[in-house]
Amino acid sequence: MFNLFRFEYRRLFRRISLYICIGILLMMVMYGLFLMTISILSEDLDTIFAMTAYQMVSFTIAMSNITIITAVFTSIFVCEDRSKGTIKTIRSLGYPRYQLFLAKYAASATATAIMVISSLMISILCAAVVGADFNPVKNTTDFPGMGSLFGGTMNVFVYAIYEFTVIMACHSLYFMVSELVGKTGLSIVINIFGPGLIYIILAVLYGFVYTVFVSLELQAVTDVLEQIAVLFTMYWLPTSITTLFISLMGTMDDTGALIGVFVNIGYILLFGGLALLITSKKQVKN
Repeated sequence: MFNLFRFEYRRLFRRISLYICIGILLMMVMYGLFLMTISILSEDLDTIFAMTAYQMVSFTIAMSNITIITAVFTSIFVCEDRSKGTIKTIRSLGYPRYQLFLAKYAASATATAIMVISSLMISILCAAVVGADFNPVKNTTDFPGMGSLFGGTMNVFVYAIYEFTVIMACHSLYFMVSELVGKTGLSIVINIFGPGLIYIILAVLYGFVYTVFVSLELQAVTDVLEQIAVLFTMYWLPTSITTLFISLMGTMDDTGALIGVFVNIGYILLFGGLALLITSKKQVKN
């Protein structure tokens, strides 16, 4: 089993696509940080740009398209064995399917972890420097917590843990889809657009149901639906990456983020388990 893990990790770190994806991601992060810094340091500072360190980091990560980049890389990495026929050679060596899954999953998860950790580290460092030293409205009455990594509605390190689990949950979803589909191009399309499409369909259905109950003047039911909508938006995996906009409205705090961490761990176990099931049942075409 050790040789199988070594084989997957050696292939991972020899892939040019890994370094291309990391480079593109970090450039997007730096671009987002540049925009945030210019906004914070502008002479005509507006309330929406008066961000705490946490909000600056979360907005930057949301702008980096990290879910798209990790979706593309995971799809390529997982589907390559089937498209090139490598999977038949590996299986002929007698490795159990669960070991093949664990080695492939661990390698792709490592690549995703490298991307998100490097992005968060750069974002937090920049937010700390800009917020603590240069922010013209730091720690004022109007903007309490400015210039502090612990200020505002959420501790930036709590947010980092939350965001890390969000991206790793997305990775498990992408891995499962790629194992199921087996085609690189189709996997990329489904992983990028599928979750958002499902969210739109559910949102339309929710809007229809909500409108019906409003017309019937059932206030108790509509209140419950509104609470469900808030939880759905905060913890539905495809929209978790954009929770910055929720936090700006004051509905996400440390407690909500910690709940989100456990929800995301549940996603990881769910999609990882389904991927293992697919790997164990799927036949290799000759």
